[in-house]
Amino acid sequence: MPFRGVLLGLTLVVGFALFIPYLTDIKHGYIPGGPINGASILALIILLGPLNGLLLWRWRSKGLSRQEILTAYGMVLLTASIVGWGYIGWATVLITAGQYFASPENRWAELILPYVPPWMQVNEPIAVRWLWEGIPEGTAVPWSVWQSPLLVWGTVAFCIFAGSFCLLALVRRDWIEGQRLAFPLAQIPLELVGSRGIPGLALLRLPLFWIGFALAFGHGLVGLLQAYYPAVPYHNLRWAVGQAINPNSIPWGPLHRVQFNVTLLAVGIMCLVPTEVSLSLWLFNLLYFGTLVACAMVGLTGQAGARYDFSPQTFLSFQQGGALVGFGVFVLWQSRHAIVGAVKSWWDASYRRDDPLELLRPRYALLGLIGSTLVLGAIAHAAGAQLHRLLILLFIFYTTALSLTRVIAAAGTNHVECGPPLRYLLDYGLGTRGVRPGTFVVLNQLDAIFMTDMANGFMHYAANDMKIFHSARLRGTTVVVTLAGAVLVMLALGSLARLYTNYQLGVSQYNVWVADEVPRWEWGDMANELQNPRGPSWMGVIATVSGGVLASVLGLLQMHVSWWRLSPVGVVSPQWGLNRYIWANAFIGWALVTIVYRFGGLRLYQRLRPAFFGIFMGGMMSMFVANGARLLFGGPGAG
Repeated sequence: MPFRGVLLGLTLVVGFALFIPYLTDIKHGYIPGGPINGASILALIILLGPLNGLLLWRWRSKGLSRQEILTAYGMVLLTASIVGWGYIGWATVLITAGQYFASPENRWAELILPYVPPWMQVNEPIAVRWLWEGIPEGTAVPWSVWQSPLLVWGTVAFCIFAGSFCLLALVRRDWIEGQRLAFPLAQIPLELVGSRGIPGLALLRLPLFWIGFALAFGHGLVGLLQAYYPAVPYHNLRWAVGQAINPNSIPWGPLHRVQFNVTLLAVGIMCLVPTEVSLSLWLFNLLYFGTLVACAMVGLTGQAGARYDFSPQTFLSFQQGGALVGFGVFVLWQSRHAIVGAVKSWWDASYRRDDPLELLRPRYALLGLIGSTLVLGAIAHAAGAQLHRLLILLFIFYTTALSLTRVIAAAGTNHVECGPPLRYLLDYGLGTRGVRPGTFVVLNQLDAIFMTDMANGFMHYAANDMKIFHSARLRGTTVVVTLAGAVLVMLALGSLARLYTNYQLGVSQYNVWVADEVPRWEWGDMANELQNPRGPSWMGVIATVSGGVLASVLGLLQMHVSWWRLSPVGVVSPQWGLNRYIWANAFIGWALVTIVYRFGGLRLYQRLRPAFFGIFMGGMMSMFVANGARLLFGGPGAG
């Protein structure tokens, strides 16, 4: 790892650890999250633009190299979401929600709070109230009461991040060199930096890049002007095409939710993925709504008073959850030779293959996965949780995260989610009879903090980092140690910065989903399950198993049937985000690329690729300008 790149990366990690909480909590701005991480793109712009430009202007021989820029970019990419809604933003809310929302009516103080270990929570009621409602002016932040919960949950977070990284290390070579996945989001920094000459200059010299950039940036700039001056004409490219249909009509009522929402930067990404991937994304969305209409035709509506007590939406939701788990198992099966080799390499030297671009040797990756799980098990056991349910939930989580990461590696989607809450797959599959209160305390909080917002999951950032470092020929133990250090810096400094900004205005000023619905939902479910334990749900089990089988069959067809054009990424992309954020962009990207291939072939497509990168960068730059307006002038600039 180049020393100057590591130093720049740590500087940017520290800067974003302080800046993101200030922007989001104090100024109510917005840095795009999810798989398309705005903080990392902003870091890349800073590195390629003012920083490297200044070095080249004053000391031309000391300009940043390609590896230095990609090193710093990779460190920011891996860590920026931690301080947003990947971990820290959820942790402070869930650690204190049980105490803040407890009341005589919900009986949380009687049913749940006695089973929360003191070392996992804040033990000063006034500190909890100040966090949610804002601290009195002139009062110091009560740092001391947060030492134990931040240390414990920070350890849990690091173990989950380490387990995710180690699991990816086992499949990295197969994804990059064997299956040759597109990694569209990793291609953006690689193409922008370039492979020769001054980093960033090759792409910027192409007129098609600037044409695409002007299209997306111009549209975003008009939207910003319209936010401040409503008389400016602007269309946000969103159409609720199903609104014309009565939601209560049968059988067409389900189509009421169909949306056609276009985001130009997402269109740019969809033009970079294989056409079978973009085809699957929009086609499976239409198949989902077609299934609901077909069910309604035979009386399966899920509405009160319907002929049959069956909800197709619930069944399909659990089927999608099962598809994610099943596809994760299928992905592991695809890389079974690497996993078996990692096990046998401990006693058989013939399995220790020399991979010059390896980040973490497979046997050490397997050891890291086991070690992180053991630490999580020790913490859960000390908190009174039943270990077998923890291990099952971790299996569901890791396979689901692996499936979503595989979707991002193949399709570069701008949004992913997990369908039903992952703990529902556990609770509905095994039932909740005989579950101890400590189990709910640990598992429900794990689910809320790490498994609610899978769009900001650690694993898909790590996968794109692995592709970037593979292309930049960055390898070895120093890469892993550097990334681990960056994660630790973000966990420590980001937690303190987020706590400080939370106390200034109060957590309750967050959006309703984060500050009200999810905490009440998770803690309310704990109380309900303790008072009303139940057995397994056979509907949930059948739906989950059928989804896993469907995803595996689609994976096998794609592998072994040459004419099969549908990718399993369509069935493992949960429906809400697919309908709201993805399918319209996938349809446009598929149509454009198909037309280009039809009339110009691969040569024309390669000539147009810079325009697609320009569309993406123009869309991102318009968001950064909007945030700048928010910081300078206030008002609705970040909208």
